[in-house]
Amino acid sequence: MEQVYTTKIKDESCLAEGHLKHIDIQYLTEGEEIIEIYSNDEVELVQEYDIEKDYALYKPIKEGRKVILKPYEFLILYPKDLHIPGLASGNQQEVKKVVIKIPYNK
Repeated sequence: MEQVYTTKIKDESCLAEGHLKHIDIQYLTEGEEIIEIYSNDEVELVQEYDIEKDYALYKPIKEGRKVILKPYEFLILYPKDLHIPGLASGNQQEVKKVVIKIPYNK
């Protein structure tokens, strides 16, 4: 799935997402963004898991690990990797990204 959007400045409204059925491969083709990654003990559940949409939402309660994605770099996110994508790494900018979802069976 191809995505085009403007990165956002992180604030209290930014929630981490988590998936159970898929591994995400996020491949940036244009722009630059930060993806913050959290473990279960660094977040509080805000929205229960939606089996149809394959995600739950979480509020960070601790600082996450920051990964800066630049063009032609990718990040693999497993179900244990709760994440906030699309964060600005300075000024907000438009990014283009391809997200590949790989079925995950534990």
